[in-house]
Amino acid sequence: MRNILKATATALAAAVCLTATAPITSAAAIISVAPAAPIASTAPAAFIAPFAFAAPAALAAPAAPIASTAPATAAAPVAPAAFIPPFASAAPAAFAAPVASVASSAPAAFAAPAALAAAAASVAPAAPIASAAPAAPDAFIAPSASAARAASAIPAASAASVAPAPFAASTTVPEPRQIAAGTPPTASANHFGYLGAVSLGLAVLASVADPDRSPAGANDFGCKPSSAHPYPVVLVHGTFANAFNSWSGLAPVLKNAGYCVFALNYGESKPHALMKATAHVPDSARQLASYVDRVLAATGASKVDLVGHSQGGGLTPEWYLRFDGGAAKVHHLVGINPSNHGTDASGLAPLLDTVLDVAGRAGKPLGLDSPAARDQTIGSPVLQRLYAGGDTEPGVDYTTIVSRTDLVVTPYTNQFLKAGPGAKVHNILLQDRCPLDLTGHAGGVYDPNVNRLVLNALDPAHAEPVRCALMPVPV
Repeated sequence: MRNILKATATALAAAVCLTATAPITSAAAIISVAPAAPIASTAPAAFIAPFAFAAPAALAAPAAPIASTAPATAAAPVAPAAFIPPFASAAPAAFAAPVASVASSAPAAFAAPAALAAAAASVAPAAPIASAAPAAPDAFIAPSASAARAASAIPAASAASVAPAPFAASTTVPEPRQIAAGTPPTASANHFGYLGAVSLGLAVLASVADPDRSPAGANDFGCKPSSAHPYPVVLVHGTFANAFNSWSGLAPVLKNAGYCVFALNYGESKPHALMKATAHVPDSARQLASYVDRVLAATGASKVDLVGHSQGGGLTPEWYLRFDGGAAKVHHLVGINPSNHGTDASGLAPLLDTVLDVAGRAGKPLGLDSPAARDQTIGSPVLQRLYAGGDTEPGVDYTTIVSRTDLVVTPYTNQFLKAGPGAKVHNILLQDRCPLDLTGHAGGVYDPNVNRLVLNALDPAHAEPVRCALMPVPV
């Protein structure tokens, strides 16, 4: 009997050691683990290709492993989730499908890692992730209570709920499809995290098969502004981008903060192009004017707030304000890394313009033929005409959120504005508020610190301190 007990103990010890030391070697291994089994904190979390759809499982919480004291329990076998090619037409379904229920009391700041993995790694929601003990809190620093609530408010759904919310087809080609009338309001969630350029890359891949889709929380034309937030927010993306891949981070934050949120696509070289905002800036400004009129008519508001990135926070809305009657319809323009006063692209502007000229002949369907890029080059005729009368329009508030590590709109000091008569300007250097935020040009739209600064700019009476999250990638 003693020998039997000794042999049993030895076998159990070997099993425990094997379980505790087995490395996680692939995204498929992570996903195929039985749902109730904990993810061992001693397993090395190897970096997975940043643009693979399962990447958020490894990237979403770099500072805190997911731990659980609950023993693994037997569960029905789960088929391994094989890698889906990034450009497969079925890929965006992973982001449109509701996230499976996550049974955890952990505060999920900027989308819980488990929720990100469920959204990004599988076309259909996986079985609910369960734990008998509360999961460890995500160590990612929330910029504010309201932003954390906004990003963590992911509605639970059963494993069978795979159909996305219905959308009505848009009557204007460049615009994202709006939410169908009568769709019940739900909390909006960002399924790509707030990891700067990494999150942007995931969103870009998700938009490949359907570049006209709306970001979560945007384009509900039945929304009526509240007295607390009387101005609808119109989001304006930048050059070579689209509404979905630019605003899937900020739109849910604004929606969950109580704003009516809208996001347009504009400046296409052809209908349904992946890369938009490539047209001549004055042409794009006229599309923005038409869209704002639609928003005002639908909401009954007297004015809108504009929040834009790059070209969408600089030249296009500023042209609209100055030459297309926008100053009477816009309360506040918030520019994230705006292309104000143009750029020399770190000294490469002449070379890049030449490359775009050559590539544009063959790549026009992809948006490589980009008059907008030339319009934003320092010294262009568009820039000379736009700023001949100063930087601002009377009656409009302006906020610029600028990063010292921006290598696209350079020198970065060009992005600051000077207030003219009857205008207010707030120039914010990101590193003055958060010295360890190294986010550059592209990642600003998925930066939690930038999100807080946008919320504060739109509602200064209820501004909250920026709880600076570490953002180490200068892209």
